[in-house]
Amino acid sequence: MWINKLRISVFAVSSLLMTEIGFSQAVQIRVEAACTTPLSEKEKLTIKRITLTDEKLITQIKEIINEKQNDSVFLKRGYIRVDYVHHGYKNEAVVRAYNIKPEYQHADDVTNDRLFPIYYTYVENRLVTIYDSGIQNSICYQIATKSKMRYQRILEPYLSKAIWIELPKSDGSGTKNAKFRPNSLIQIHGGRTLYIFDDGTSTVEKK
Repeated sequence: MWINKLRISVFAVSSLLMTEIGFSQAVQIRVEAACTTPLSEKEKLTIKRITLTDEKLITQIKEIINEKQNDSVFLKRGYIRVDYVHHGYKNEAVVRAYNIKPEYQHADDVTNDRLFPIYYTYVENRLVTIYDSGIQNSICYQIATKSKMRYQRILEPYLSKAIWIELPKSDGSGTKNAKFRPNSLIQIHGGRTLYIFDDGTSTVEKK
């Protein structure tokens, strides 16, 4: 019974996210109660491409992209990451918020589901990845391997070039080939948070 209630709550969160962020298509999410719960590949999440219709969010994404036009690094690689936040607001009038920032993070480790977004889209021909912090931080979910590998191919053009190096195995039984990005970047500062209030107005807090 508890697991069933959990699944229902996750469907509710997903439906709320789709309504608020302005997705143009319904995306069904199935999440299990624990990481140890075995799922078949067909039962796992798949990463969906969606279309944004929330003009406030789209405007902020475009502004960040335009601000980076003179950034020689971002012109060659980099994408936009959006984190949907729906709890923990300081102002009770806030109904939802989006953390938006340039990003350079790879997703080379296919075993780490938290590296992968639930949705992605394109704005100004730039990849935009969308994460739901409520689901990712509080519920252990599993993404289908084929979906993760497909997303890696989508993400690759926006990353620094990878090379393969030989590393020793953790059990000392020999060596293994591992992907390494010598010019990989980490975005620490920058970005902004878009707050949407219950009366439909909004404000932006730049970082």
